[in-house]
Amino acid sequence: MNRRHALETMFAAGFVAIARGADDEPDYLEKCRLPDGECVKRVPPPFPPTRLEYYRKESPGQAMAIPRGPDAMMLRYKDGKYKSWGMTFGSPYNLNQLLVEATGIFPQEVIGAEGLRKEPIAGDWVFRDGADAERKLEDLEHVLQTDVKLEVSMAFKEIERPVIVASGTYKFTPVKEGRKYLDLYGDVYDENSGAGGGSGKFAEFLKHAGEWISKPIVSEAEGTPDKEVSWRYHHKSRFAPGEVSRDHDQELVLRNLASQTGLEFKEGMRKIKALVVEDKRGK
Repeated sequence: MNRRHALETMFAAGFVAIARGADDEPDYLEKCRLPDGECVKRVPPPFPPTRLEYYRKESPGQAMAIPRGPDAMMLRYKDGKYKSWGMTFGSPYNLNQLLVEATGIFPQEVIGAEGLRKEPIAGDWVFRDGADAERKLEDLEHVLQTDVKLEVSMAFKEIERPVIVASGTYKFTPVKEGRKYLDLYGDVYDENSGAGGGSGKFAEFLKHAGEWISKPIVSEAEGTPDKEVSWRYHHKSRFAPGEVSRDHDQELVLRNLASQTGLEFKEGMRKIKALVVEDKRGK
């Protein structure tokens, strides 16, 4: 091999290594890197091509179904490592969705600025895994104010509010014999609705159930499961407003939930931790 050919071979090999990322972190993850001391970062568009490579690597099945990639991604960052935590298609994340990740506070536990909280905010988001909720909220507010130019303020407060109180002794009775899930539905149970679900501690389930009916649920029940529970959502049709409203009807959903848990669900007033959001634009 002559010297020229050797150099060309070395250059080609180096080019391929760079194109594939080699041992270096891909450009996209470089953009996602959280500086020490920061808990939240927004990665604005336009995104580098390596974002699509990351998407294909982390979610190969999803990438086959939707090759173009997501409109927005959410990542968790810890000890120099990233974990894909969520993605959206059709619209970026809104503030309600970011607050759930940053603080564990669900939309039904947030007060104020309803319109602002539903506005999409372009970009991907990185959250420091394990960071304190107060710190993440502070950093999220700073990013929204300085990076997105959104005039917003956010603060935790203990506020007495109308809630649903769950009481009694827990006893699981599935909708259908042999079923291992709790089912959230309104007037019609559709086992094959394909509306998704989740799993977690019972307290986490109540947060999701509260989001389903748009009202906080407080547990004063006994005997609730110590281990994780799983649940499924049920929609008859996502395109018929009347049917969607019945799927989420508070009275219907709670009645069905009572029959599955043996608990009683009643309206009451309780002091709970809420997140107050203020739109400084005056809208």
